Amino acid sequence: MKGHDCSAHEELFRRHAARLGPRGRAALSRVCAYLDGELGGRERRFVERHLAGCRPCQDFLRGLRGARRALRAASKPRLPGRLRGVLRRRLLSGR
Repeated sequence: MKGHDCSAHEELFRRHAARLGPRGRAALSRVCAYLDGELGGRERRFVERHLAGCRPCQDFLRGLRGARRALRAASKPRLPGRLRGVLRRRLLSGR
C-alpha cells in the first residue's frame, strides 16, 4: 500500500516523534514505506541518511521489524480435527 502514515503503529510513532525535530518527523513518517520498499530513490536516500544518525528513528524501525517478526511467528489457530471434518462434510454437502 502506497503512502503509509504508520497509523497502525500510532502509539509507537507518537512516542518517537515527540523526541524529534521537523526533519526527524519527516523521515520518521516515511519509515513504514521505507520498510515496505515503497520509497523512490530520493526519498529512500533521505530516510537512510537520517536513520544513520538518529537513534529514535533507528529504534522505531527496529520496533517495526520486531513487530513483523512476531506477527509472522504467531501460530494460526486450528480447529480440532473432528470439528474440521464435520464442517468440511457439511460444506461439501451444501447443508
